[in-house]
Amino acid sequence: MTPKAIFREAKAAVIAAMVLPLLLLGSGATMADDMPASFANIVEKVCPAVVNISITALIDDPVAEQAANDAGGAAPSQPAPSPSASLQKSVSGTPDIAKNMPAMPNAMNGTPMERLFREHMRARHVKLVGSGFIIDRSGLIVTNNHVVARAAVLDVTLADGTILPARVVGADEFSDIAILRVDPPHPLPVVTWAPSAGLRPGDWVIAIGNPFGLGTSISAGVFSARGRDIGADPYDDFLQINVAINPGNSGGPLFDTKGRVVGINTATEAPNGGSVGIGFSIPSEFALSVINTLRTQHHIERGWLGIRFTGNPLAPQDDGVEIDGLQVGGPGVMGGLRVHDRVLAINGAEMDTPRDIVRAIAALPPGSIVAVTVRRKGQDIELPVTVGRRPELGGG
Repeated sequence: MTPKAIFREAKAAVIAAMVLPLLLLGSGATMADDMPASFANIVEKVCPAVVNISITALIDDPVAEQAANDAGGAAPSQPAPSPSASLQKSVSGTPDIAKNMPAMPNAMNGTPMERLFREHMRARHVKLVGSGFIIDRSGLIVTNNHVVARAAVLDVTLADGTILPARVVGADEFSDIAILRVDPPHPLPVVTWAPSAGLRPGDWVIAIGNPFGLGTSISAGVFSARGRDIGADPYDDFLQINVAINPGNSGGPLFDTKGRVVGINTATEAPNGGSVGIGFSIPSEFALSVINTLRTQHHIERGWLGIRFTGNPLAPQDDGVEIDGLQVGGPGVMGGLRVHDRVLAINGAEMDTPRDIVRAIAALPPGSIVAVTVRRKGQDIELPVTVGRRPELGGG
């Protein structure tokens, strides 16, 4: 090797030795930017607008509900049994309700007072806890409907420890959103909102709430997916988050890394009654549309046609969604729909699954006329149907 070649090789080695650390340093800086060292500044900024909710609820039959919970069913604080024993609305309640019930005096056995005593004891007040967040400086608070659905008494604890009585001013069972009002002695701090559509899988998110009634607590993780259906109701469209959500977190806010609310924490995957690190939140866009209506109307009347469909509610069907049954005297029957009709479109929008139809109708006000396009015996026809008022969850 010539002296000139040796010089060129040595020069290249020196340059490589200088550049490589710079590249590694730059890579490390990028990783540091993506993984924050702390969420403390964000938490300090948003925590004053997060509240803890204490509920005194009336449980119709605490012994039966506690027995169902012990058998692996829904938690006693839930308003209704969950479709899956592992999916729970995350309200926290007083444990061992049955153990706290007083025994019937022996003197009452076999007397008319025995029946009166048993009927009285079937309805008991229990203490539950949940979470919420302030959306108006005058004292409007958002939480989940299932947190307050059976409340006899409501109290809200602010970040500074102030306890205020609260009342429900608007609630929607279908979306599981409720609005409370308190009368504070001074204007309250409020949250800011951001569209959850801006989240990408892997983005950091922060949940703040009141797990197990311990007080304000913070958990962080990542956004995983959107459009999750957990079988809670036909309107399911949850954000899945890999964040610890536990009983008591229901109704609390989900923040992005700019301290903006992107969801309402609602349910958790809890096969053994505790968090496994997977939670579900109501997307902010949908939540805001419901909240804005509840603020002015205090309730939402959902549309209904009285239709039952065949097949999996989430599975797309070829050649329209087949009608399997119709409520006698319901809006669908009155509008000319028939069993075995295949629904193709609602107001011109194509329908692929039973859930698509339920959502489209539920979004319409009762009394409105909807154009339902069906395929009947090979022919496509359009029927004007007057939307009815939804009597309860479920059905189209």
